[in-house]
Amino acid sequence: MIAASNGREALELAASQAPQLIVLDIMMPEMDGLTALKHLKREEGTKAIPVIVITANAHEVTRQESAASGAALVLTKPFSPAQLLKEVQRLVPA
Repeated sequence: MIAASNGREALELAASQAPQLIVLDIMMPEMDGLTALKHLKREEGTKAIPVIVITANAHEVTRQESAASGAALVLTKPFSPAQLLKEVQRLVPA
């Protein structure tokens, strides 16, 4: 697991480490998760990486915008660790 402290760092790590999956919170410093998602999906080296977006905002607009920007899944807080694990296993086969 690799962790980033903000959206810009997430982009740098994704480009250099090529993870199998990215989990982004919408609310991050320096660059929000939705902006980071859009950048990831534009870049050749990261556009195929599945991205789970996490948000405390249950508004349908946030969910729709995340999905339209290329999120594989949008999870609304609170969610269980088991739910997240199930989705990670679905998106990243063993």
